Amino acid sequence: IGLLLFLDYQHLVPLLSIFYLLGDFASLADFANFLVLDPTLPWLITMVMTALLGAIAVYILGSVSERIRAGTGVYTALFFALSFWRVLFAHMPRHWMLTLVLISLLLYMGYRILTAGDRRSYLYAGVLGGLAALNAAVPMILLIVPFGAHLARTESWRVKIRNSSWYLMILIC
Repeated sequence: IGLLLFLDYQHLVPLLSIFYLLGDFASLADFANFLVLDPTLPWLITMVMTALLGAIAVYILGSVSERIRAGTGVYTALFFALSFWRVLFAHMPRHWMLTLVLISLLLYMGYRILTAGDRRSYLYAGVLGGLAALNAAVPMILLIVPFGAHLARTESWRVKIRNSSWYLMILIC
């Protein structure tokens, strides 16, 4: 629930209910009037969640880059953290930061499929690809990363096609 807070107003209900219980409101109608007259609280919650997801995305991309090639993680994280579009999207409470985190994890799972090829990587890639595709239409293009990683493995084509993890990933997506 915490990652989906800023997708729709109804996902703010858990945090707003905590604020309602901790606040001194006489009734639920007073709390509703408070939110209508001063919508700072939902806006602040979505801004904080967007900033946290942006920081998580910077960390994920830096660590993935470090695993792929040693010494590049810090440069990737700095480049990405100072990117204009990422900074712009981190200041607007939209769904793009969650999409970016899911895409970053999907890229990491593609790398894990290429190097390790374990069943868990295929499973996670399928789940992350499905979640990213449900969140926005653009990440559906990036589903080619785990597919291409599977096809780029050093196994024979017969083993690649008969791999049950490959079909599991496709079914979960």
